[in-house]
Amino acid sequence: IELIKIIVENQLENIHSIEFLGSLNDVELKKQYYCNQIYVQTSVFEEFSMAVLEAMASGMACVVTNTVGISSLFNQSNSGVVISPRNEKVFAQKLESLLNNPKLIQEYGSRNIETAKKFTWYETARKFYNVILNI
Repeated sequence: IELIKIIVENQLENIHSIEFLGSLNDVELKKQYYCNQIYVQTSVFEEFSMAVLEAMASGMACVVTNTVGISSLFNQSNSGVVISPRNEKVFAQKLESLLNNPKLIQEYGSRNIETAKKFTWYETARKFYNVILNI
């Protein structure tokens, strides 16, 4: 309800690209990941986000806030836009800049697919197993 109020106050209700989808099942969620090009996450605190990783694996460019777990995914691969939390103006500027650069969206998406491969269940289990072996 708060977001709808912001949209109405800023006269954005006629923008067809704004949708509130509510809760999605796995099939619907996967469809959304593959039907869109940019994923936005504006968390103030987030240790690690499966949603961001799923978006990356789907080839989406990501615009995210600089929280501990999320930013580490992008610092290594230069495959997304990372903004300080609660910096709405810069966030909007960076998002608009990305929206106006289809080539960069595609580049980020391709890099994100490669980065996400490092975080499969198999890779995570393998790394955990190696940690246990070294204890």
